[in-house]
Amino acid sequence: MKNVFLIILCLIFLINFSCNSNKTKDEQLNTYSDTTTFITDTVLNNVEIDNVQFTIMSFRDKLDEHREKFKFVTESPLTVVIINNNSNKIVYIKKFDFDHLYLYYSFHKWGNQSLNNFGKLYFEINTNAGGSGSSGKIYFFNFKNGIMNLNNIFDFNELSYTVFNKNDNEILLLEAIWSEGESHFEKHRYTISKYTCSNEYFSKNLIGQTKFKYASYNDEQPIHQTLSEIKLNEPILMESLYLDNYSFAQEKK
Repeated sequence: MKNVFLIILCLIFLINFSCNSNKTKDEQLNTYSDTTTFITDTVLNNVEIDNVQFTIMSFRDKLDEHREKFKFVTESPLTVVIINNNSNKIVYIKKFDFDHLYLYYSFHKWGNQSLNNFGKLYFEINTNAGGSGSSGKIYFFNFKNGIMNLNNIFDFNELSYTVFNKNDNEILLLEAIWSEGESHFEKHRYTISKYTCSNEYFSKNLIGQTKFKYASYNDEQPIHQTLSEIKLNEPILMESLYLDNYSFAQEKK
């Protein structure tokens, strides 16, 4: 009797799964079109990922767990939905729920290229609780064998710099080393790492730490200038890095 009950449960699950998988894009998005529950935050058309065109939509929850409106839109959870324009079906849904007052995000490609152009699609999330400190994550999407994947490359904080290589396969990460008593606005030593993509995976290579202190992100000094100063003052540390190979059109933290 127990086995019969389990078989019935499995059949119910398979029937429901089949029905859901055959739903049209409009039917699947119907949940998020409920304006009493969700806010449509962003719609991006014809975004290129691995030679396929997608529509990317992002939604914010309108109500919290107590069914009350969020005071700030940025503190509400974010849901990302990706639709394959060829099949007209949803290939990816993920909800990002951080316990922070501010949650910002962006989709971008290196060098401020259009999202419709060839190249990796990066997804960046930045959160903070309303003070001077913040943290973030940077990911990239790939679409292989009909499956959309989101890959975390690294995490960063409010005094980090990221710089993309022009071949779109390397990223430099500069992370400030906080010494006791230093403020955000003072100069810091930095740890420099290079992330290189191979077979759709970014691996980390630690370049090293600077001996001297350089401008803080809060000084708003261009990262190209900071890296040039490091290369001039500490040539051995930077001997494997050729700054001309990197794109400084998009300098993000």
